[in-house]
Amino acid sequence: MKLAQLGVTADQKAEVKIVLRKYQPTVGPLIKQVVTERRALRDTIRAQTIDETAIREQVAKVASLESDLAVQRAHVSHDIRAVLTPDQLQKLKDMQIDVDGRIDGFLHRVANRIAAD
Repeated sequence: MKLAQLGVTADQKAEVKIVLRKYQPTVGPLIKQVVTERRALRDTIRAQTIDETAIREQVAKVASLESDLAVQRAHVSHDIRAVLTPDQLQKLKDMQIDVDGRIDGFLHRVANRIAAD
């Protein structure tokens, strides 16, 4: 999210920074753990021999961490939305709809290219 696109004020920007700093001690280490465990999953998937049990165990680790991270992201998002005006919240919603539309369009183009080959 680019705050400038929402037209936030200097005060709002300062409040958002406070929110981000509040959650950084929790979110930062979680992100590092997710990256570490995703790399371990990649290595497990690419191993010379396929070990389904090890893959499933590693996927479970990643899923658990990602669910913890999703909860933290929800808290951050909630606290940041509390700083925004109703107009800014609508702009944010519209931006998400636009991004979703572009992603859907990209996926459709990729699917068409694969089908055409």
